[in-house]
Amino acid sequence: VDEISIAGDPQALRALVEHSANVGALEASYSASITRALTLADITLQDMVAADAHVTAVSGSATIADVQEATRRSGHLRVLVRDGDAVRGVVHVRDTLTVADPEAFAVTLARPVIELDRATPLHEALTRMREVSNQFVVVRAGSRLVGVVTLADILPSLLPTSPHPASDHP
Repeated sequence: VDEISIAGDPQALRALVEHSANVGALEASYSASITRALTLADITLQDMVAADAHVTAVSGSATIADVQEATRRSGHLRVLVRDGDAVRGVVHVRDTLTVADPEAFAVTLARPVIELDRATPLHEALTRMREVSNQFVVVRAGSRLVGVVTLADILPSLLPTSPHPASDHP
């Protein structure tokens, strides 16, 4: 605790972790995990969006059947409902399964989304996601939609040895 209060910035904490690992006071696996966590201060949402990112979306007038078809084509469980770059919400395919009328408008099932600028630090995005119990964030560059970052995208960078879950990326 005394050493952490002295070494309060991420650079100093990285040096402390490296030193502790070098002298055998910290196991290599713990050192690697802590070092990855400390890099969150340097990572932005832009760093997490794939260069060839494709967002699975349907129009604001789409039906439940359209969402289910988009899910079948993409394999993504969540589908954005949008009009151009304006995101109206997100629909999880499981919510469509209880609707009797496949021609009902999907927007009626849409949940709000978190929209953040691409320069937002990843740790801030994670905090917002946790606060509202949301597993993904829509990434913007000004008014332009850049992509989507999901918790499933983030976790491998923190825990690279964990198995990758099924794609939940819109």
